[in-house]
Amino acid sequence: MQRIGKRAPQVTFHDELAGQYHPIHFHEFMQQAHEFGLEYLSESTLPPPNDPVYSADTQATLQDLAPNDIVRQEQILDFLRARTYRETLLCRAGLPLSRSFSAGSFRPLLIGSCVTSSPAAAPGAFTFTLPGGIRMESNHPAVVALLQTLEAAWPQCLPLSDLVQQLASTGFTLDDQAVTLLTRLTVAKMIEWRTLNPPLAPAISAQPMASALSRLQAAASLTVTTLLHTSWTFDDPLVRHFLQLLDGTRDRPALLLALQRAFPEKSPDELTSGIEATLTAFYRAGLLQA
Repeated sequence: MQRIGKRAPQVTFHDELAGQYHPIHFHEFMQQAHEFGLEYLSESTLPPPNDPVYSADTQATLQDLAPNDIVRQEQILDFLRARTYRETLLCRAGLPLSRSFSAGSFRPLLIGSCVTSSPAAAPGAFTFTLPGGIRMESNHPAVVALLQTLEAAWPQCLPLSDLVQQLASTGFTLDDQAVTLLTRLTVAKMIEWRTLNPPLAPAISAQPMASALSRLQAAASLTVTTLLHTSWTFDDPLVRHFLQLLDGTRDRPALLLALQRAFPEKSPDELTSGIEATLTAFYRAGLLQA
């Protein structure tokens, strides 16, 4: 009741009060899936870094209680997590499955990171910070070289196969140890993976252009969609208007003139100083297109 009291009424109406709301355990869901020739593949996202699944003791206990039974193990984990909602992926039963990551799984992919780095107190260490404030500190030469290389390339992702050659001198090789490292960085959200790069601008051009969708959304709401399939929210009407001006036809002087017309109360110096910083923020957010 305390949890329900914190939610919007329409959520309670849609879920608990809906005519088709029948909460079941995960193993019961899988029993129904098996009847349709389906089996469990995985969840759609990796568990967070503090999840009990990463504990060696938890893994040993799971094997003792449910040896080689992934469904029973997942049900036990649901009880440990007090988990009430899943985003489960299924596949056809009988397919050969591998739930461990190999070097071959990563090799064809593109890798990127939106971190910003800064020197840490320890010699050779750096602090890597995500836009949401999540931080990680490392003095591992391969980790530092990898994340700083990806930081310089963002919002573009780079082929992992190229990075292996480029960072070989730092000890970065695509072996089992590197696979473990890459998995941990993925779970910590320090890196992300793509199969291809969207049509992002390679740099901030003389006449920058935001995506047509983001410009359309900025005219109607506070939240826009980026080319990286993320959302960007801003309350400042000046920033929203500035995004709408980025149709690829205006250079810096033309942008400044348009802003002065729309916001005559702002000084030219104030508007000028904000243009490059805002363009950089848009670029790193994946709002500018080629």
